Amino acid sequence: MSPLTEYRRPHPRYGRAPAGWRPVSGWEAVDGRLRRQWRGPGGARRRAVLWRTGGAWMWSVREWRRGAWAEIARALPAGQRLPYWAAQQAMPYADLAARS
Repeated sequence: MSPLTEYRRPHPRYGRAPAGWRPVSGWEAVDGRLRRQWRGPGGARRRAVLWRTGGAWMWSVREWRRGAWAEIARALPAGQRLPYWAAQQAMPYADLAARS
């Protein structure tokens, strides 16, 4: 078969599947806290935030809903011992919570 004939044969074309939540920025320091932005399907937005409290690091994930940031996930409920001593320890957990 000649290359010209092979080129003209119909080939299936597949649409791109949505990739889910994708990071828009890297970790950046804003007002003494570390923050990372995420974009999701349908233009949804999430923000993972890390901050230091009581000698340990805490993280939370907030989602833009109805014109305001609503908290959807947090490291631990209030009053429990905080497990992260370095920001690098908390970052993977905040990223995972922002993607799921």
